[in-house]
Amino acid sequence: MYSDVNNSSKGQVYIKFKQSFGMENYLNILSRKYMKIMIKFSTTNHRLPVETGRWQGKPLGERFCSLCNNCQIADEFHYILECDTVQNIRKCFLCNYCQRPNVIKFTELMSTHNETILKKICMFIVKIYDAVCPPWYTILFLSMSCLLYTSPSPRDLSTSRR
Repeated sequence: MYSDVNNSSKGQVYIKFKQSFGMENYLNILSRKYMKIMIKFSTTNHRLPVETGRWQGKPLGERFCSLCNNCQIADEFHYILECDTVQNIRKCFLCNYCQRPNVIKFTELMSTHNETILKKICMFIVKIYDAVCPPWYTILFLSMSCLLYTSPSPRDLSTSRR
């Protein structure tokens, strides 16, 4: 099963920090809310461009970050350690990891057993999601607003019939 993850396009992030097949330590540490965030992020169950581009059939090399426009692949590593646009937010949550991003730091973060750091990672991930992919209710609100502005009211309809 571990070899299947190694050969999977979705497993590329997971294998960067997962050394062996087994239960993740954060499952014993985090609350259900934070656990869900970590599971979805580490298994590429999200709407970051690296994943939505895969759904659209885009080659990996064309799934760029739309926030910083540095022609960087918009994957989990990019947002956690590299993206300039979320740098100030990163400093609030992961101050010790802001300089010189590398895979070792990413692995250390994603495999930590420190509850405080795990919670900060989760809070930062939520902020990344808010920046990259607007919450569904924002999209729903905007689409409803368009309908409200473009649809005539019943009163307008009654006056136009006269």
